[in-house]
Amino acid sequence: RGGAVAAPSDEEIAFTKELAAFLTERGQKLKIAKFAKEPLNILLFHREVLERGGMGMVEKHRQMSDVAKALGYGHDASQRLKQYFDKYISAFASSKLGGANPLPRAA
Repeated sequence: RGGAVAAPSDEEIAFTKELAAFLTERGQKLKIAKFAKEPLNILLFHREVLERGGMGMVEKHRQMSDVAKALGYGHDASQRLKQYFDKYISAFASSKLGGANPLPRAA
């Protein structure tokens, strides 16, 4: 870490726009949180949670500190990440269940 923050990928921008539109439809505005003085990569965060079976499994197996570590943050970010997921991503993720996979795998 350190130095300039990498520009978001087209995929990250598209995902963030889709999430923001979803929240707007529900009267909520997306706020991009900062962790370690850098904006949270919401797409990567969502993927890390999904790869562990979703937030229910992350909580059941107490893996939020693993998610934080995978994102490059310390254990101290775990609770804030969980709160962020609950506030901004949870309903969006639930709406995608049963639909097309919103997160195509990178080749």
